[in-house]
Amino acid sequence: MNRPALDAVLDELADLIAARVAERIATRTEGAATAGLSVRDAAARLGVGVTSVRELIGRGSIRVTRIGRRIVVPASEVERVLEEGAASAEPASSGAAVVDLPSARAIEAARRAARRGGRE
Repeated sequence: MNRPALDAVLDELADLIAARVAERIATRTEGAATAGLSVRDAAARLGVGVTSVRELIGRGSIRVTRIGRRIVVPASEVERVLEEGAASAEPASSGAAVVDLPSARAIEAARRAARRGGRE
């Protein structure tokens, strides 16, 4: 094989490798978006308490998956809530209402105040 032909084959091989690497990176990124979080981790990302997240799950405002007794909150669900946020009243794709984050924070603050006997 002469040098120009070898260079052409190597260039084509490099392009195929680059395309394959890009495909794998995209697949891993998509997988990360569907990763699951514990209720505690979801609460931390949303900036609310665990109790508030459990209430939101109970109302259907946040979709979850159950693995045995464990509740797994998809990272994509937390991102959806953060993106649609406090001002949004649009339903989630499942028909569940989107959580109003200030209300969730207010619920958590009221609970803390009640535990302290109304003292702030």
